[in-house]
Amino acid sequence: TEIRVASREIHTSYNRFDYMFAFHRDVFEKYRGMAKENCFTLTSNDFPYDDIIKEREAEPFMKPSIVLGVLSYMLRIPENFVEGVIEDDLKKNAPKNIELFRAGYKLAEERGFNSIRLLKGDKTPKPLLYGNDAIGLGAVKGGLKVYAAYPITPSTTLLDFLAKNAEKFHIVALQLEDEIAAINLAIGSAYAGVRSMVGTSGAGLDLMGEAITLAGATETPIVILDVMRVGPSTGAPTYTEQGDVNLALNIGHGEFPRIVLAPGDVGEAFEVTALALRFAWWYQTPVIILSDKHISESARTTEIVEEDKAFLKLHPKTFSLSFSDHYPPMVKTYDKEIDGEYHRYKITPDGISPYAPPSTPDVVVHTNSTEHTEEGYSSSLPETLTKMKEKRVRKMKTIEDDFKLMRFINVFGEGSVAVVSFGSPKGAILEAMENLGIKFVQVVSLEPFPTDAVIEELKGVQKIISVEQNSFGQFADLFERKTGLKIDKRILKYDGRPFSPWALRSMFEEVLNEPNN
Repeated sequence: TEIRVASREIHTSYNRFDYMFAFHRDVFEKYRGMAKENCFTLTSNDFPYDDIIKEREAEPFMKPSIVLGVLSYMLRIPENFVEGVIEDDLKKNAPKNIELFRAGYKLAEERGFNSIRLLKGDKTPKPLLYGNDAIGLGAVKGGLKVYAAYPITPSTTLLDFLAKNAEKFHIVALQLEDEIAAINLAIGSAYAGVRSMVGTSGAGLDLMGEAITLAGATETPIVILDVMRVGPSTGAPTYTEQGDVNLALNIGHGEFPRIVLAPGDVGEAFEVTALALRFAWWYQTPVIILSDKHISESARTTEIVEEDKAFLKLHPKTFSLSFSDHYPPMVKTYDKEIDGEYHRYKITPDGISPYAPPSTPDVVVHTNSTEHTEEGYSSSLPETLTKMKEKRVRKMKTIEDDFKLMRFINVFGEGSVAVVSFGSPKGAILEAMENLGIKFVQVVSLEPFPTDAVIEELKGVQKIISVEQNSFGQFADLFERKTGLKIDKRILKYDGRPFSPWALRSMFEEVLNEPNN
């Protein structure tokens, strides 16, 4: 676990340590290369972690409470304050952990460890929020009522969060027997008129492919969260990667509209999820959110205010994105006086049919996964196939046109060299580019791709660098295909660890120092 503290805003982990606490010497040796010069280290050779545990008949996994005691002494945090936090957080396990905390605090005091001097920052209290918690809050903001999932790292903590707060949020959070059951339950809930969402990782998304095409064919709103991890197959479940770009863009047979969104930090994770629910229901189509282990299981201080008793709303200034007047309403509701007799798949100029759930009075809803007429009856006649294919094409065109009115890129800095990226590398890029004269274009919507906006922002740029966490350069390929622009330098990382700002900065400097051809 890395903890990073600063008096200014910081965006990501750093992977260079001023203080290192290792319970075993071999762990210290493994991470020795990340220690800064003059790094304060405390290993089992220097500090009696095991003796403290044994003397108090505690469990080995409670050792972090000893470190908490040492750190609290060095930071001069009052003991009673920390003990209160432990009691609130650990409940029945609090007494033993408080005992270990006090032992660490006392021993640090006896040994006279130097205090850690922190610069004064903003004193406004800021809760620590994990990415998956932000996604859960965003889903509730977007009207979520049913969350279905099968546990899979690193998405499981979202299921835990929503289940724990289900009563408070007025939702249902369900663990199903597998990913196929989870997405089919969510699709069934949406058919009944309830906003639903599923969460998984790449291996689980594989299994959901057929059901996603079901949602595409039946024009059923569904949001799918993919918290990416190292693949293929089981891969390395507890490490991060961005290897599911092509999967999200292409999963499922046949042709149907889809939206793929990729938040870049905890604040964006909240808002993008809220928008995903909104988009799924207005356009009546699957929406895939691409998070990853680094975003979803990292925590950062985030400003929030209490909006009502149902859930917490993140403060808007946390976001790079913001809600816009151009965003569509929640759902294209059926109106008998305007729309006439209800046809679930009514042909419309924009490809979006008026929506009514099965419980609507005086309305018969026919939903069909086989190709169908406007009324919802099965048909394989040439004219029916043509009309429905063209309806879906018009819907995708409507989505593309609507997205041009919204801003699904974030732009930082100015310079003749530009970085393009998506998702979690955002934080490392923002810190790495400081004072280098680099422009950074972050893409938030991968489908539809904000081609015009990206091209406009890159006018006059002499070199383009792409940054992503996979070995194939999936985002770079997508970028070149959609914009017609060439990436001059692809920076790829695929060791399961997030980008470090200092390492990325060195790579940027290399490109800046290259002569222009």
